[in-house]
Amino acid sequence: MSDRDPRRWAATPAPREEEAPEEDEAEAAEDSGAWGRSAARRRRRARRRAAALARSIGPAELPAPGAPGGPPDAVAAPDPGAIAEREQRIEAIQAALVRRRRRRAIGLALRLFLLVVLPTAVVGWYYATRATPMYETKSEFTIQKADLPAGASGLGSLFSGFGMADAKDSIAVQGFLGSMAAMDRLDAEHGFIARFQDPAIDPLQRLAPDATRAEAHELYRKRVIVGFDVTEGILRMSVIAPDPESSVAWSRALISYAEEMVDQLSARARAENMRDAERSLAEREADVRAAAERVLELQRQYDTFSAESELQIDLAVIQAQELELEKLRRERAELLANPRPNAAQLGLIERSIAFTEAAIARRRAALTEGGEGRQQSLATIATQLKMAQSDLAAREQMRIVALNALEQARREAARQVRFLSVSVPPIAPDRPTHPRVAENTAVAFLVFLGLYIMVSLTLSILREQVSV
Repeated sequence: MSDRDPRRWAATPAPREEEAPEEDEAEAAEDSGAWGRSAARRRRRARRRAAALARSIGPAELPAPGAPGGPPDAVAAPDPGAIAEREQRIEAIQAALVRRRRRRAIGLALRLFLLVVLPTAVVGWYYATRATPMYETKSEFTIQKADLPAGASGLGSLFSGFGMADAKDSIAVQGFLGSMAAMDRLDAEHGFIARFQDPAIDPLQRLAPDATRAEAHELYRKRVIVGFDVTEGILRMSVIAPDPESSVAWSRALISYAEEMVDQLSARARAENMRDAERSLAEREADVRAAAERVLELQRQYDTFSAESELQIDLAVIQAQELELEKLRRERAELLANPRPNAAQLGLIERSIAFTEAAIARRRAALTEGGEGRQQSLATIATQLKMAQSDLAAREQMRIVALNALEQARREAARQVRFLSVSVPPIAPDRPTHPRVAENTAVAFLVFLGLYIMVSLTLSILREQVSV
């Protein structure tokens, strides 16, 4: 539609020049400090600016068609003054947009400088010039089990094994090295806390003179870092100190503390086993004494030292009497072979045979039924004494076994069962390892930039919600 078309003039609404500056001021106030607005909001603002531009370039007041100075009835000629005024207004709006964008760019650059670049520069300056150099010593070690000695058995088999210990021991050592107990011992023997309270250390890394044990332990956890590789079973320790000598000394001391601690993990079990062995030996010795007293009591009761010897004596007597009886019987047979035997001599032999037979019967009865001044038979006495002596011998054997077990338990208690195998020994570094200026500065820049982006997005979202 051209400027000469009457419909152009008729369709154009009356200008509202007072609205454009107000909307521009509202836009400027709303957009100041905004960053990262949404696309929908930018489209709404573009439509509002286009509407304001259309209103600002419309004609002011046109004469009626056919009036003097007005457009003709068919075609109305545009006013040159209105066209010039419209072009001036367009240039003014464009200049205002340029100034607004420039202000926003300058504001963004200023905020980035104050909130990101300047703090990053301060952090980099601190790490490069003010931070105290720290020396890090690394070491690696594993927990090994001692071999079982040859011929060990019984209680010694409880500690059998070869090679690496299980993961529980490594985790226990890792926890101990990071505990307050390890820090207290390191401080008592090597002055850990006093070393970090030295005024030569920069304030941010220095420990306050009146620091509590909790604060000291927090610093200790930052300076002594222990990690455990579950797949390989290796403990890795890093010790950071203000000087290389302290770093190496602390590493070696902590490794020795860990070795003592891991050996004490089974000390309670070994001590308990030794107490059990001592208790068992005492019981076996008491049983031996009771068995010996039983044998002695039987010997006193039956008035015999050895039933076996008594039995041998009685058997020898019986054998001699039987020989005598056989001799008497031969003599009697010889007398009876005489046609006229001597009656007196034959009677004497008969009486001797009867006496010998009675003596043999008494001896044999004493062996199984008692007699000859004994309440019990010799077989009963021999059986009781043999059982008592067998019980004594068995208990003596048990006492010997208990004594060997006690000796084995004592050796196990005195022997180191677990120890640390250091694969990477601590070596003093020849240059400071901390602080890492470039890495720490880059991390600080990313942190400040992330914080700035998060705060800017949060404020923009809140402003948009409030405006809606």
